[in-house]
Amino acid sequence: MTEILLRIGSMFFQFLSVMIIMNVLLRFINPEGKGPFAGFVLSMTEPLLQPLRRVLRVRSFDLSPFAMILLIEYVALPLYNYVILRLFG
Repeated sequence: MTEILLRIGSMFFQFLSVMIIMNVLLRFINPEGKGPFAGFVLSMTEPLLQPLRRVLRVRSFDLSPFAMILLIEYVALPLYNYVILRLFG
């Protein structure tokens, strides 16, 4: 049970990281965000990135995707793993 929950959490956080990278790529390719795929990616990632954008915008360079991936990999995923192991391990 614990192993399954850890894998599900890991896949979820990897999915979020990939979606954030896709958001960055889509902003270069399709800045308007038109189309069903772009709309899906933006709707999944913008609520996560918007709070960081207010804090981390450096002139015209947006550091929020980089910061969010770091938060996912070094804070959210280890915290999730810790909680699952404490509850079920």
